[in-house]
Amino acid sequence: MTTIEKPTGGAVVKPRGRSKLDQLAGLYDAVKAEKDEAEKKLKAITDAIKVELTEAAPGETSIDLVSESLAKPLRLMAVTSYRIDSTKLKEEHPEIYTAYAKPSTAWTLRQVSA
Repeated sequence: MTTIEKPTGGAVVKPRGRSKLDQLAGLYDAVKAEKDEAEKKLKAITDAIKVELTEAAPGETSIDLVSESLAKPLRLMAVTSYRIDSTKLKEEHPEIYTAYAKPSTAWTLRQVSA
């Protein structure tokens, strides 16, 4: 495996031959494309089920779908959540924002332009 330091920081790794990393890289594009397509299909199905359920039980906030076609029943529920507008809080009350904000780091893997 070859690691080359980039001038802007970070590193570029080029796997050798049939290494495990090279094999995983070879699978990535095809499997990601399958996943993306499956997610699009599932979203379309989920959205259509939501429409059908809300039309079948208008005004309800919890609707169960029981079908022999499902391994387990599905439940559609109205969920209310509250979120902090961190941009507005930071602008209007920076001392409160600073007192309660905490950094978090997550590793992400994304495709980049070569």
